[in-house]
This record gives sequence, C-alpha cells and structure tokens, in this order.
Amino acid sequence: MLHGVDLSHWQGDVDFAKMAAADVKFCFFKFTEGTTHSDDRALQYLNDARVQGLPCGAYHYFHPKYDPIAQAEHFLITMAAHEKAAGELLLPPALDVEVKASATVLQKGILSFLEHVEKMHGVTPILYTSPGFWRSYVGRWDEIVHFPLWVAHYGTSYPSQFYPWVHWLFWQFTSAGRVPGCAANIDLNLFPGTWTDLLKICKRSSSKSKATVADQRIEAKSPMVQA
Repeated sequence: MLHGVDLSHWQGDVDFAKMAAADVKFCFFKFTEGTTHSDDRALQYLNDARVQGLPCGAYHYFHPKYDPIAQAEHFLITMAAHEKAAGELLLPPALDVEVKASATVLQKGILSFLEHVEKMHGVTPILYTSPGFWRSYVGRWDEIVHFPLWVAHYGTSYPSQFYPWVHWLFWQFTSAGRVPGCAANIDLNLFPGTWTDLLKICKRSSSKSKATVADQRIEAKSPMVQA
C-alpha cells in the first residue's frame, strides 16, 4: 500500500520536499466548495507537489442545497485554470460528500455532479464518503457503483464495506495524522497497490516520463508517515 495526503488551506504552509522524503506518494487538494468558493492554497500546493513528482488530484466539497451542475462547472473551471497555471492533475477528480440532506436530494445531486464532470472532463471521478454517512443519508443505490470509492473510516484496521461497492480505491484512515513538512494535523490515506498501480489510474499517459524520475526517488526507503 502507498501513503498519501489530502489538504486544504487549513494545513497552512507545506514543504512537499519533506513530505515526499517521508514516504508520501500522492496528494489530493481541496479546490472548490459550493458554487463560488475556491481554496486559496490549492494552486500553490499543486505547483509545489508537482515539483516533487507527486501525482495530484483535486476534490470538490459538495453542498446538496446548491445546483449540482453549477457546482460541477465551478469545479471544472477551477481545475482547468489551475492546470493551465501549474500543470496537469494526474489523479482523477473527486467529490467529497458529507453534508446531510434527504436521500432523494443527495442521490439526484451526486449523480448529476459526477456525470457532468465525467462528460466534460473525460475522466471518471471518485466519490469520497464514509460508511456511516452513506448508510444513514443515502442508502442502497446501485448505479453509483460506476464511480470508484474513496472511503473515510477512522479507528479501524480495515474500512467497513458498504453497498454497492466491493472495493475501495483510496482509504482515508485518519484526520489527525502528522507528516514531516506540515505543522498541522493532516488527513492520511492509503492506496491499495504499488507505485505502478497508482500510475495506471493517472488520467494521462504523459505522466510516464515524469514519473520515471520520481519513481527512482519515491520507491527508495524512507520514514513512514505517522497517524
């Protein structure tokens, strides 16, 4: 398994060279929330992480009370602008779902957002949620299985399986991790595969030439991050 992090402006200043040396192998950054908010650290984080050869992804914090297509467009426009300024996002985009609403509202909004991003961005996005939230507010829903799962589940040796997913793509196992290069607590994640497996889910083959150099450095032995 590979260790990774996800960050927002709450983490403050970050030294990605120290993170990479401490066995962090991928990053997700909060880019947007709702229909207007953009995280003011995202662009700098992306630029600095890419310098270290770390595959990066972006996520949007979903608010069910707002139009899902307007949220998706805000996310897409922000991603395009940041990629133009700092370089491509190699990991799939993600939707962070943790705000309560009725199952009907959540299912309609989530599907509209994800399908719009997939259609316009050309990459199947990831859904981030927790087992408790999903069971309580969304429930059984077959068609959502098309979108890979990023599961948030703390205090367990293995995340709870919940319908309709059989496997997870990423596991956020703590929100109180500590990593060299970041003074604040940070979300820590696991990817259930090798560096080569991670590269396979990157959206563009152009990552290979950049990843070859990063591979030699990242696969070297280094201190593990601490939860």
